[in-house]
Amino acid sequence: MIRLAIALASVSALAAAILIIVLFLTALWQIETSWIIVILFIVCMLCLIGSLALFIHDINQSLAALKLELEAEGIGDV
Repeated sequence: MIRLAIALASVSALAAAILIIVLFLTALWQIETSWIIVILFIVCMLCLIGSLALFIHDINQSLAALKLELEAEGIGDV
């Protein structure tokens, strides 16, 4: 799951970079491509949200596994 979280974060950063380039090019050439900007922004935000959700889920799974391991070893309450 952590690999998917990292991949989504990378796609989000890439979409943000492309979004900035498109914004500059549309301002430079004075063309109207608002639908491309909207799509790139939505993709960027969805990937970022997915990445953060998967990362939090993976952290919670790791902490639960650590708690089980510490309980099995008899190391106090965690």
